[in-house]
Amino acid sequence: LVLYGYVPGTIYGAGNADPDGSPAELFIESADGDAIINHADWMFYVSTPNNGALGLENLMDTTGIMLSLNDRPMVVTPEAAEIAPSLVDFWTDRPLSLKALSGQWFVEASLAEDPFRGTHADPVIVRDGNRGRVIPALQANAQADPKGAVAAEIITWLMDQVPTVETGPYFVRGDPDSSGVVNITDGIRILSYLFTGGLPLECPDAGDTDNDGALSITDAIKVFGYLFLGQGEPAAPAPSNPTYAASDCGVDTETTLGCGVEAVTCGGTGPQP
Repeated sequence: LVLYGYVPGTIYGAGNADPDGSPAELFIESADGDAIINHADWMFYVSTPNNGALGLENLMDTTGIMLSLNDRPMVVTPEAAEIAPSLVDFWTDRPLSLKALSGQWFVEASLAEDPFRGTHADPVIVRDGNRGRVIPALQANAQADPKGAVAAEIITWLMDQVPTVETGPYFVRGDPDSSGVVNITDGIRILSYLFTGGLPLECPDAGDTDNDGALSITDAIKVFGYLFLGQGEPAAPAPSNPTYAASDCGVDTETTLGCGVEAVTCGGTGPQP
């Protein structure tokens, strides 16, 4: 999907009327690598009424994500020669702050960067784990940049990538009872299953919090440490907070443990295909 600075209300409610669950958000949260490219001005900002900075924050589920620094020079990176040879050094109004990325968002390809510190990029392809992408590209209003050519080259490159879609049920590690919340009950369920003949876990793989391929007491300890001691979260796919969103869910095909797809409720959204 290619936008030119304006977000139609049909895919994302104008004025942030649909901060969660909009067609645009579902598009980039699917696990097939969908992408939204934006040219011209601040991505997801402009609508009627304007979404403002919250448009990008809501659609990326990332508080404080920024597109700023007017009249900032961008210098083409070596990656651009492979991906978008039409791109040349230019001046942007809305580079993406790479330091503001959080959760599972990562830089898949940076095509031009701030030459002073390398902390901002435009164009840049960022991806949400194994899910979709947002691509700020040549974000300067009313500037004669090769927007169409660069977008076409980025799309061609994306279509040539090996799909990263993985098979298997979606789940969050640390929530073996698939309740949509990581809480003390999950740690207790693991201990009960291991030592007192408790009921089988709805998603054993979600109980393997250290992702070592086995269930043990350390998995329960990991849950308690995460909840009460401020220790690191479980291994990926991990929740961004105990009451997690569907966007936190993922798959793990490199394990001997199973996860019954019919039983899994991921982020409170119901069973996932």
